[in-house]
Amino acid sequence: ELRRALENSARPIESEPFAQGAGLINAPAALAYALEHHGKPAQDLPFALSVPSRGGARGIYLRDAAELQGPLTFGVLVQPLFEHAATRTAAEVEELLSLELQLQLGPTAPWVTTPASMVLLSAKERGGQTFTVRLDPSTLPPGAHFAAVQAVDATDPARGPLFSLPITVVIPHAISPPPPLGALTPAQLETAGDETAAPPALSFPLTLQGGVPVRRFISVPESAEWAKVTLRSGRMANGPHAVLLHAVPSARGDLPNTACQTKRMLQLRELSEEVVQLPVRGGATLELCMQLSWLANPAPATLDAEVEFHSYGARGRAMHAPTTRIGSADAFARIEVGAPLRTERLAPEAELTAAERALRPSSSTITAGSAELDVLPPSDAELRAAADAPGEQIHSMLLQYSFDVAPEGDAKEQPVLARVQSLHEQLYDAPLDSMLWRLDDANGQTLQYGGAMHDAAETKLKKGSYSISVLLRHPDRAQLTALKELPLLLRMPLPMPLDCVVHGGRGAASKGGHGGHEAVAEGWVRRGGHKDLYVCKPTTELPKWVSAGDVLTGHVALDKGSKEATKLPLAFEAPPAPVKKAEAADDDGDEEDEEVVGAALDEEAMACAKEARLVQEDVDELERSVFRARLQRLRAPRKAAPPAGRDH
Repeated sequence: ELRRALENSARPIESEPFAQGAGLINAPAALAYALEHHGKPAQDLPFALSVPSRGGARGIYLRDAAELQGPLTFGVLVQPLFEHAATRTAAEVEELLSLELQLQLGPTAPWVTTPASMVLLSAKERGGQTFTVRLDPSTLPPGAHFAAVQAVDATDPARGPLFSLPITVVIPHAISPPPPLGALTPAQLETAGDETAAPPALSFPLTLQGGVPVRRFISVPESAEWAKVTLRSGRMANGPHAVLLHAVPSARGDLPNTACQTKRMLQLRELSEEVVQLPVRGGATLELCMQLSWLANPAPATLDAEVEFHSYGARGRAMHAPTTRIGSADAFARIEVGAPLRTERLAPEAELTAAERALRPSSSTITAGSAELDVLPPSDAELRAAADAPGEQIHSMLLQYSFDVAPEGDAKEQPVLARVQSLHEQLYDAPLDSMLWRLDDANGQTLQYGGAMHDAAETKLKKGSYSISVLLRHPDRAQLTALKELPLLLRMPLPMPLDCVVHGGRGAASKGGHGGHEAVAEGWVRRGGHKDLYVCKPTTELPKWVSAGDVLTGHVALDKGSKEATKLPLAFEAPPAPVKKAEAADDDGDEEDEEVVGAALDEEAMACAKEARLVQEDVDELERSVFRARLQRLRAPRKAAPPAGRDH
């Protein structure tokens, strides 16, 4: 009820909806609104709005060009949120059954169409009620457009909206696609790899005011992987300017914005040029936001911006490319690159920079929390149903991990970064209420601690044994039991990066570069061309503290001059250590051993020969006996045959 009073009495201000909601709070008007409308039907009843076809979103947000093809229709689900206990009282049942609101639905923009009215009931058994919203963005110019569908009480419009559905439609600037190679003339094919056959860059002027953001939305080609943004300044009568550039490549999915956004603070001088390369998602809409820092120089500035898209065709439409993996038994990994948009420079470089090790907990303990501090109180509805309603007990699970550190060479310390990978960078969507970890040495001294949302700083550890304690909390004990074997990740930077040679042929990669095969040299891939790259495993010896099962991580930069925009993740699974051979004895010992072995072999050979001779004699005697027996049977006289016809 208080929130509704603040929103419906707020004073609208001239500002973009990205930065301002209902408007400026008007405390006197909010108090008057609350007193006037207190006690009216559903005045204190909140409503939950969702769009099932958009993943249950609380509004409609259209941004990519593929979503803006023609009129669109969406179903909106409205659910009254009653604060009732698990077992409703008679008064709560009456409140549920008596809800019947005559609502008028009104869009705030002409490109939004909705039904004129709806009758809202509790609809508890149906999971809520729905109404449809139709959008026609075909007539909207490029830029961001905002609207809302407001539902007001038809019998008392002065109450203002009881609920509102926000709608945002972003119309991006489109870039003309390049002509297909099959449609080019023979003369044009000669320059098909040049910029004349590539999609044109998008250029636009910018006038920046101090503290005022300026946004441009650009449709990204389907095969694009990164963009080159060039800012050119003109005359600056009041001196140089500091410009903040913020780029968001996509609004799809649940990837954290910190993992895909680009932020740069640029110092622009008179008649200068700044180039920023940033990752994009093919087929999505790139948002470029620039703002002049009024602290450095509040005077307005005029710039010319140019956006040019590039691609190797190696990453696809994903924001994060799949990891290029070299197995422990593999000699190389294969990458296919091309140039679908324009001629691209190819100067590959690969290196491994860190080792990752997974640990299993050595012990796990689940206990109930404090009866006073770790109990969630019952809701107001539960207290109305039963004054002695119990709260919900929070349980805790403590996981213990152990590991050893043994720095190699002259290094006396090894940097280590601990992370619970499966719970990392999760806050509101985390499966647990909280997660904390603590790093202790063998003496019990706490060296570092952290949580689930962000990484802690690397901790430099000396040679010795260490332990990490992870504390997880949740009201459901079964949820904690399911995480009793939760792995912990240790990330340890390598003392020196390990280079991985990149070859252009499978044979050279299989031989590890032997036989005169050299690495891929710097060159160009013409538009429409193709190139296979083979990233070999490191030839240098791995650090001794790296064990089988560890994963060495790094990157493959397809253009080492533009690493941030062209790098792909690289992983190498550490193989088992080589089998150690026994140390050879001195020469005299070797000669004596050879003599002893030779004598033993001679004796064994003589014994075998004697045994073979005896066996042969037995075989010969047996053959002679068989021959004599057969000869005697042949010489023996035969009995005369009886006369024919005589009984016998």
